[in-house]
Amino acid sequence: MFSKALKKMDENTVNFMIEQMKKALEEKDVALSEKDAALSEKDVALSEKDAEIAALQAKLAALEH
Repeated sequence: MFSKALKKMDENTVNFMIEQMKKALEEKDVALSEKDAALSEKDVALSEKDAEIAALQAKLAALEH
């Protein structure tokens, strides 16, 4: 009886630890997705700025000639 109770407690502990690890991984996945989205937004902003710089450089080159 005693060993069955210990075995069940061990199983419960293992299951609890697995659930905690899964939860932590899910939270990290969410955080990573949020960071990916933020980086994508910054990439878009940088691309827009690069395009604006190229347009201004073209205007400047046209004015110099």
